[in-house]
Amino acid sequence: MVEAIYPDLESLEVSFQVNRTTPTNWSPIEPDRAQQYRTLDGTHVQVLKKLRHIGLRDEKWSTALQQELLKFIGKYRLTLTSAIILISCGKLTRSTSDFILQVSGLLPELKSLALAESMKNSGVQVMDGEEFFRALTMHHASPSRSLEQFSVPNINCLFSPAIGQIFGLWTKLKFLRLGDKDNPAGLYDNDGRPDFDEYAPV
Repeated sequence: MVEAIYPDLESLEVSFQVNRTTPTNWSPIEPDRAQQYRTLDGTHVQVLKKLRHIGLRDEKWSTALQQELLKFIGKYRLTLTSAIILISCGKLTRSTSDFILQVSGLLPELKSLALAESMKNSGVQVMDGEEFFRALTMHHASPSRSLEQFSVPNINCLFSPAIGQIFGLWTKLKFLRLGDKDNPAGLYDNDGRPDFDEYAPV
């Protein structure tokens, strides 16, 4: 639909939220009308020539949706410079790490990467925060990468010299936002702000 109607689009963010109520006045989309928007489906022609940013937020994040997003990103890989990728709420998993590396691997001109939490909490193959971000930073630390902005709401571990050294690999970084929501001893427990007093030298 976007490709058919908005050829000059520069930024696309899609948000799927669980509908708590059942709409009563919505009629089904006629098949012939829906087909109008499928005419471009499956082609590799870059219709949105100005597209720079892609973001997706979904309460029901799924593998199928990931694959669709990868196809779309692959189609616009040469123009996209910014992406928002979902991570499971409160968890850093191996599958999330692999997916982020897949996305960033498709985007040679990626400058801005943000991780956003989905409402879906997955407990499979949970990774330690340091392990997760070491894999991510090593991938983006090569001379061919030039990530300039990065943000994540929760690093799932305490701030430490080791975490600082991990992000120090990104020599071209100009903006960095790291959240520490899981620090139970901090003054700002669970609101995303780091409690710097907690990390002050003794």
